[in-house]
Amino acid sequence: MSLTKGSSNYGYIASYAKNIITPENQESIFVDVNNYVFYFNGTSWYLMGYVGEEEVLTLPETYNEENYLLNSYCFCGRTDIKSIVFPNTITTIPVFCCARSLGLETIEVPEWITKIENQAFAYNYNLKTLIYKAKNLTSSGSDIFSGCGSFGNGVDVTITESVEVFPGSLFGTQSNNTSKLKTLNIVKPKGLTINSSCFG
Repeated sequence: MSLTKGSSNYGYIASYAKNIITPENQESIFVDVNNYVFYFNGTSWYLMGYVGEEEVLTLPETYNEENYLLNSYCFCGRTDIKSIVFPNTITTIPVFCCARSLGLETIEVPEWITKIENQAFAYNYNLKTLIYKAKNLTSSGSDIFSGCGSFGNGVDVTITESVEVFPGSLFGTQSNNTSKLKTLNIVKPKGLTINSSCFG
């Protein structure tokens, strides 16, 4: 099997790859710092994932005093992580970044996040609490929280007073994967715009 970075061949197995390791290039290109795995693509540092045992993650602000980006799928599929705290150096949450993390109970989207890509937090079926603070979101994908809370009693959602616009399609457009909301607390409803199809 011959894989090419970014290729859609073989079921998209290398679609989000940052590099392909071959028998001729077996030297590790990843750096493990306090159980956080980083990768440099020649231009930027990426956080690829976490290999430790902590349940509550506070992501580092920088790697080697340089800002880094979150890689797509970097926490996807984890069952042991209950919450993730994003530093103010992170402004983009990429595709499927924290999706299908069945242990995830709390998500806080901080005010400095400006971009959330498709299904970034989707299918976290056991999610209990969502605190949404992003006040300068300039780009958002679809189905970001699709399926969240559907295995439990639902999600308690809080939209803080700093938020002026709540984007559309956040909670899913797929009828068989809709989120289950328990409560919706809007701290400052006056002046808040909630876009159509926000809740599926």
